[in-house]
Amino acid sequence: MNKFPPLSFPWNYKTSQENSVAMAFVSSSELLAIASRIHWEFHDLVIAYDMLRQTLIERDRSIQVRVDEMKKNSDNTCDEIQGVMKARFLEDIRAEDMMLAQINRTSVRSIVVNSWILVESTLGEAYSVLLQEISETSTNSKSYRWDQLSFQFSEAGISLTNLSGFENANLCRMVNNAIKHAGKVSETMSQSDQFSQAFGKQLRNIDILPQPLVTGAHSFCMDLLERVQEKIDTLK
Repeated sequence: MNKFPPLSFPWNYKTSQENSVAMAFVSSSELLAIASRIHWEFHDLVIAYDMLRQTLIERDRSIQVRVDEMKKNSDNTCDEIQGVMKARFLEDIRAEDMMLAQINRTSVRSIVVNSWILVESTLGEAYSVLLQEISETSTNSKSYRWDQLSFQFSEAGISLTNLSGFENANLCRMVNNAIKHAGKVSETMSQSDQFSQAFGKQLRNIDILPQPLVTGAHSFCMDLLERVQEKIDTLK
């Protein structure tokens, strides 16, 4: 049977790091709106993933039932025709089993990409709110590049690398980039525990564990909004 990794909404994830931020506590109406939207979009991603996961689990169970029935009814002295039918049956089962595995891997890759989209959205919107307070302009961030956003926040006195969940959020970013471009585990990715034995391998053929990436991305977003709120408060 296939293994379909579970995924809990970060708010309820019991083994998340102690410093994980479940929900941003902010007083700015703009930041509160961002926090609420991002929070529930992460929630919807997890719910959608779990719905598909449950469907795959049920399909996988039905395959196992068919296999068990075949084994139960199998006759060790079956004739040639029965042998051919059994071989074709097992070939069909293997094909369906592989299909379920790839659907699961595709859904995991999708939630990683969408999680990073939410991080980029939070970064851009939070910076725009901060910029408006600092310079009294409402210009949006001109770039969603990680290095540029990191520099912009650093200039404003906020270090992205010090935010809660940064390590896994950054890994989420790297996996997202690998999915969209090279499609393989990079050398930097292989320095993480999850991909330590996978350098150069195709991500399509790897069972990615989504929980730490999603939890890290969510906590990173919430902590960023809190840090922006703190910075705004110092300007008043």
